[in-house]
Amino acid sequence: MLEHFQATNQTGRGPRVWYEAPGWFVEVSPELADEYGIEDGTWVKLTSRRDSIEVRALVTDRVSGHTLFLPIHQGKPGVNGLTGEHHDPDVDTPAYKETAVNLEVLPREKARRH
Repeated sequence: MLEHFQATNQTGRGPRVWYEAPGWFVEVSPELADEYGIEDGTWVKLTSRRDSIEVRALVTDRVSGHTLFLPIHQGKPGVNGLTGEHHDPDVDTPAYKETAVNLEVLPREKARRH
């Protein structure tokens, strides 16, 4: 996500970046959005074998097919919970690159607000 380069280590100091992307979200492809009936702002639940989080969806062609993208700019604990503490064996960095999740559309009244 362009607005939050390097998880806001550098860009999070100014107010403009928070104006452009004020809340946590997951990017969903138009194809997947059609399949699940998701629109911009729909609350969804992402569940991995480790944890689950509830976020708003952003329908965008920046992702395709059944790929989701969750920026970490609003808090690493959510991403860490989904991915766990495993590391990339080649460079010994946290392996945030991918994890399998279940996508569930939440009714408005059930969605927790972050």
